[in-house]
Amino acid sequence: MHFLFGAGGTGGHLYPALAVAEALRKIDKNFKITFTGRLDKIEGVKVKEFGFDFLPIDIRPISFSQGFSAIKNLVRFYSAIRKITKFIKTNNCNAVIVGGAYISIPPGISAIRNKIPLFLMESNVNPGKAISLLTARSKAIFTSFQNSYEYFPDKFQNKIYFAGNPLRSSFDNKINQNDAKIKLGFSPVEPLILVFGGSLGAESINNFITNNYEKFAEKSINIAWQTGLGKNLSINLPSGIKIYSFIDDMASFYAAADLVISRSGASTISELSICKKPSILIPYPSASNNEQLRNAETLEKKNAAICVLDKDIHSNLFNIVINTIFDTNKLLELSENISQFAMPGAAQIIANKILENINYESRK
Repeated sequence: MHFLFGAGGTGGHLYPALAVAEALRKIDKNFKITFTGRLDKIEGVKVKEFGFDFLPIDIRPISFSQGFSAIKNLVRFYSAIRKITKFIKTNNCNAVIVGGAYISIPPGISAIRNKIPLFLMESNVNPGKAISLLTARSKAIFTSFQNSYEYFPDKFQNKIYFAGNPLRSSFDNKINQNDAKIKLGFSPVEPLILVFGGSLGAESINNFITNNYEKFAEKSINIAWQTGLGKNLSINLPSGIKIYSFIDDMASFYAAADLVISRSGASTISELSICKKPSILIPYPSASNNEQLRNAETLEKKNAAICVLDKDIHSNLFNIVINTIFDTNKLLELSENISQFAMPGAAQIIANKILENINYESRK
């Protein structure tokens, strides 16, 4: 059987799809799996590292305020649809699975054109534009949050499966916190904050750490700071503060952390839930559908995370961090509450449901 995945642009869209692809490969090592996306984005690098085939397409987000560029990008979209449609026919693909964002649209439309099952993975509480566009013609929609059904029309409720957000198999390997700190070169007795803004980084979070790392060092707080791909900062830092442009082994960094400061993308929330990590979430303010704010609010209502708006970072965040990281009871409370959102078997649930929907057992 051959499965085509359309997911990428950011790690938040790519890694859940990779987790489902891994789960499918565990069911049958002979399954052929291909990803499509842009060569210059994260999928163009990471997919091949996971051992899957890659079909490159050249597309850009379309905004009609761009004038002539919008026309060029529209042409790119049609070219990508033609390329994927031909690929699906030539390779007899059995299903298409997409993970949201504009990269999902060409493979989604190509699946509809070829009349093969289309499966959608919506990681955030409320569906993005791509998922909303493809919902009507999809076979099933897999959601990460139980209350996501509220954001879909009544006529599509029977397509929705709450499965949780799939995580890579690397998160199955548990490591003791002290061992993780030592492994990463941090003191096992000093508090450690893991700071990141997603695979691409976040300028406002980076600026906050740049402006405050000396104050954190004075209080003997260590920081593991992922700045984002292509964001290499030239700063002379104290020994307990380390910069990484990108972190592959996130499981070890989560294990080591006493507190996490991050954006509130769905994949990040799933990782925090599985790892039971207290967090301060700073929703990306320019998200087209306010999805990160909805994610953070959902957790904050359950006292499972602290939400700080991007505009309030420089006025409030330092004091909130200090008040939280030295409050053992608060850290424990956040840890226990966020663990209630964990769905450790999500990738397997989705893989099994896909095979069920395409009658895999009867085809064997």
